[in-house]
Amino acid sequence: MIIPMKKLSLVVMKKHQEECLEKIREIGVLHIQEKNVNNLVLTHLFEQKTYTEKALAILESFEAVAKIHSLEIMGKKSDPLDNSEDLINPKGIPFSLDALDISGVRYPDIANRILDLDEKRNELIERKNIHTAEYERLKEWGYFSFRDLQFLSRNGVTIYFYEYAPSILKYLPKDIPFIVTHKTKKVAYILTVNSKIPNDEPISMGEYSLSDLDTILEDINDQLHEVELQLTAFYYQRIILEEELESITEKISFETINAGMESLEIANTTTGISWITGFAPVDSVDGIINAAADNSWVLSVTEPTIHDTPPTILKTKSIARVIQPLFKLLGTIPGYWEYDVSSLYMFFFCIFFAMIFGDAGYGLVFLAISLIMSIVTKAKKGKANDVSILLFFLSVFTLIWGSITGTWFSMPHSSLPPLLQSLIIPPFNNIGPLAEFPVFLQNIFNLPPTVPVDALKTRWNIQFLCFSIALIQLVSARIYLMRKLMPSLSAFAQIGWILMLIGMYFLVLSLLLKIVLPSFAIHFIIIGVSISFILTEQKGGNFFANIAKSFTNFFTFFLNLVGCFGDIISYIRLFAVGLAGSLIAQTVNSLAIPPGGLTSDYGALALDFIFRLLATSLVFCFGHLLNILMGGLSLVVHGIRLNLLEFAGNHLGMEWSGYEYNPFALKQKRI
Repeated sequence: MIIPMKKLSLVVMKKHQEECLEKIREIGVLHIQEKNVNNLVLTHLFEQKTYTEKALAILESFEAVAKIHSLEIMGKKSDPLDNSEDLINPKGIPFSLDALDISGVRYPDIANRILDLDEKRNELIERKNIHTAEYERLKEWGYFSFRDLQFLSRNGVTIYFYEYAPSILKYLPKDIPFIVTHKTKKVAYILTVNSKIPNDEPISMGEYSLSDLDTILEDINDQLHEVELQLTAFYYQRIILEEELESITEKISFETINAGMESLEIANTTTGISWITGFAPVDSVDGIINAAADNSWVLSVTEPTIHDTPPTILKTKSIARVIQPLFKLLGTIPGYWEYDVSSLYMFFFCIFFAMIFGDAGYGLVFLAISLIMSIVTKAKKGKANDVSILLFFLSVFTLIWGSITGTWFSMPHSSLPPLLQSLIIPPFNNIGPLAEFPVFLQNIFNLPPTVPVDALKTRWNIQFLCFSIALIQLVSARIYLMRKLMPSLSAFAQIGWILMLIGMYFLVLSLLLKIVLPSFAIHFIIIGVSISFILTEQKGGNFFANIAKSFTNFFTFFLNLVGCFGDIISYIRLFAVGLAGSLIAQTVNSLAIPPGGLTSDYGALALDFIFRLLATSLVFCFGHLLNILMGGLSLVVHGIRLNLLEFAGNHLGMEWSGYEYNPFALKQKRI
């Protein structure tokens, strides 16, 4: 259910504005809609928040290194900054984290130090990359002294360096002697003395020799290691930044609300008044009422009007609460004036999940995962979380559906054990005539004169089931809507929509499944259209004037009528996606199991049998895992869509326009 809210309007003297907000925050139940405001205080706070978040992000990259250090000292000391355990830098010199002397650093200095260290680290990494690239460019020339080259040049001996493809050497001028220092498959390294090769520039040897670069890179690595050690040490003090970030966030929230309060200066006085409006659950307003009485605030507590948009608090006592994690994942929250459809949503979602995956073998996999999740969460938190419980229900529905259709990793029915074969319900076993359609339903549904061939029997029955599920879910939506609109006369327009849905259901069965269209179906559609057209706009006022309004909305009404037909057909996607997954699983089985089976002429311990078994297991597991992942994607695209669009959107009129209740409170006091 959606928790009822109260609208609270509070008026205080402007000079007591901040004091009032402090007390409201201590009570921590009033949801206040923050406005887009800006001032110098907020600008400074947002700057603090930005560089604090940046400092924390930098430290998070050192989490793995910090954990390694913690493991190294575990059992030897309790304080990770204790210098009884030394770290070793690249030169082999003991380096103690305690020697960094950061224990006394506090915010904001700690954030500034981290940002400075990260900037230095980035500069060192950039220098290292530049010198490393230069080292890679020169390393094939080997180690020699630049001072020797300069000495030779001053004494009239100039050496030039060139790089050529080995095949080019024979085309070099014969009158210019050169020395090949060494060759690789792609490059020949040569030098000439006092003579340049025409039409080509010699290689520049740069500023540093290889030995110089070795020294430079070693020094950079030492500095880089020292900076990273300091950042690792700061990781242990990240809680200071986390607490400060929470404090800054609360200050921003306070200042935003403070700056956004409406105010009015009273003429001919130095005082003024300020006021604020918010929402609180009906059972939580007493604290604010008492505070208003104690502090002489003017307080108005009223019911929200249809023009207000209070936050939504969903509180479901039944097992349907386990669907809430899915709502959070999708970011779908019903508006305050909409419906809590958790129970119906969960029931039909379980059915859609089962029909899309459609395999009892997959249900066993999901069941095992849900049980493992429950055990782990119980060990950590003392109870299973809602995600594991939801997965348990989904796996049970999948097991049931897979059992009655005889689908166990898409193995042939004849290969299943007798117990599993006995669980199959006849209309879904591809065996026997279609006349096995339940007898009591044959009096309502006139079966097609031509019975489909065996391969299509199960498909026909599942398609029939899909359309029947569509009718049940969409009619339930119209009943929900009818209850919501009572006692308005327009509520009875939903009876017309229900009649139209029933008539169109039989029309779909006639068009797609060749069931003979009963005469009452057309009558239901005509009567339903008439009732709905007459009563839809009956929301008060003149009866006949409201009928005239329906004529002005005729085009929209017609589109909704066509949409009902399309919504019923849309449920065929459950059959189509389930069939696709089944065919993929059958293909995986045919690839995994060799045509000759796994038998070996040399017995179960033969190498060829073991190899076949391993290959089969790998292909089987990988193929079915891939099929499960594809089924999960199909569930998001199709299964969730039927609940959100066809059911809740088109027939309940829900826009999922709600937003989360977030009271103005200190974080530790929030509910």
